[in-house]
Amino acid sequence: MTKRCHIFLLLILFSLFFIQVGAEELNIEPIDITNSAAGEDVFERAQFFEDEKAIFQHPKQIPINTDWKLLTQKNSKAGLSKKPFWIKFTLTNSGPLTESTFVQTDIAFLDKFEVFAFEGAKETHKIVDGSLPFKSREILSPLPAIEISVEPKSSVEVYIKLSNSHVEFTSLHLSLWREDNFVQHNTTYIAKIAFFSAVALTLGGIWLIFSIVLKQPRFFVYSLMMSFAGAYYLSYSGVSFQFIYPEYPEIHNRLFVFALQSSLTLSFLFFILHLSPSKNGFPYINKVMWTLFFTGSFLALNALFRVSDTLAVVGVMGFSGLAFLNSIFGIRVWLKTRESFAFWFMLGWSMFGISMFAFMLFFSMGIGTKYLSNDIAHEVAQLLILIEGTTLSISLARWFLFQQSQKKQAEIASLTDPLTGLFNRRALDEELESRKLLMANEGAYTLAVVDIDHFKAINDNFGHATGDEVLKNVSFIIKSCIRGNDAAFRIGGEEFLLLLDNCKRSEAFLIIERIRQAFENNPTLVDGRTISHTLSAGLAQSNEQPFEQVLKEADDALYSAKRSGRNRVSFETDQSESSVAIC
Repeated sequence: MTKRCHIFLLLILFSLFFIQVGAEELNIEPIDITNSAAGEDVFERAQFFEDEKAIFQHPKQIPINTDWKLLTQKNSKAGLSKKPFWIKFTLTNSGPLTESTFVQTDIAFLDKFEVFAFEGAKETHKIVDGSLPFKSREILSPLPAIEISVEPKSSVEVYIKLSNSHVEFTSLHLSLWREDNFVQHNTTYIAKIAFFSAVALTLGGIWLIFSIVLKQPRFFVYSLMMSFAGAYYLSYSGVSFQFIYPEYPEIHNRLFVFALQSSLTLSFLFFILHLSPSKNGFPYINKVMWTLFFTGSFLALNALFRVSDTLAVVGVMGFSGLAFLNSIFGIRVWLKTRESFAFWFMLGWSMFGISMFAFMLFFSMGIGTKYLSNDIAHEVAQLLILIEGTTLSISLARWFLFQQSQKKQAEIASLTDPLTGLFNRRALDEELESRKLLMANEGAYTLAVVDIDHFKAINDNFGHATGDEVLKNVSFIIKSCIRGNDAAFRIGGEEFLLLLDNCKRSEAFLIIERIRQAFENNPTLVDGRTISHTLSAGLAQSNEQPFEQVLKEADDALYSAKRSGRNRVSFETDQSESSVAIC
């Protein structure tokens, strides 16, 4: 019996101890606004409770035995809710003059922000109604704010009611501002949001222009994605409600959900267009991304037409977390392709995906953290989105440069002889066409038609592989002897054409003669055998006549050189000056 009494007494003592601890936790000190800091929060000095049935319209209706809880940074994120929350705290003024403080919430799209202030028998009720035009507010601030005055040497008991007509992200964070720094705070806040949104919208505008000029769908999708991101932050912050559509509160209350859902949805379409997972061996990723795109499109339409508010908010929260898939799948594609644009995509979406996932997990779902405030969370998210926008722009630029390089290489390949590396007949045709369009070339130019002597005998006696080595040899010599602005073409089996721009008659002759001598003095070595060879060339200089006429004269000069014994350079127009025979 004695043991039972001891146990019973211990239980009573423990109960009294915990009751005392709980009582101490709710022994809230008043907030002295005389010396309060700018932007001071009410954490640890305020209490709150959730009106589960949404029945209380006035503080006097709240029962005395209501279970008020201490408001802390950790529990200030209430997650998704449409139920009203009540917060109470006491403001004191220890100074000799009347002091005012501005109480501000950090949720711009709050439907109702009500303040009940009791100073003795005096009661004041003020409200910021999100369903009314912006000009109806007493204080023109993008974040709802209400001014509270406290007489000298007195105190005011404050009750604040936060409520939404629909399911929304709910935060209980309140900050107190003195009049002398409240305007500066709002100006800084607006400037930050305007800067971020301007960067996002500028990126969207630039890539929209690129998409129109270059006719690239991925540029267009990316421009929409960044534009919606900029519109989202303008709307979410309340800045657009103050400056863009102050007469349309319905847009203010719904646009941010639609804009964010649209931006996230377009990110999956951008992934499909930009990284082509199916073409790169990831068909299942392609299917997942298309599924997310169509699902997100449905959710965006739902958010736009407000079919289901709960589905709209839950959908955008879920897609904020799913944005991390862009990073994970981007890494997969980059590891396989190793393309630089895939690397920049992966880097950008890793930052954005992590920020959105963390924002959804720690702030939107109400898990909360005691280390980061709502303002810091938004600033970090904004910074990471700016980095993401920059890296994705780099990714698009790298992709475009890669495509241009591939296109240029393909064009060069189509105009280049694969054996010798010289331009081919198609390149010559394009050159001929361009000169037809130009009608006359600036400065004199000379055409040289070069032909290897007795090349058929080389092929017959030593084989075509040896003939190919001879062709490579003469091509190497030609490229080594001509100038930077000259062009060399292989126009037949063993026949070459050299276009020497801005080249006088005597200079052209010396260049071709140098090629002839070098080819004769450097026989081709194949499998230990030395293959001797020579070439003949015919030259013709332009004289404002059509290109075809100059080419015909060069051909005639070549035939003249052949008839004169080969291994020589000949000008058809002046045999006495330009024909040289070295046998």
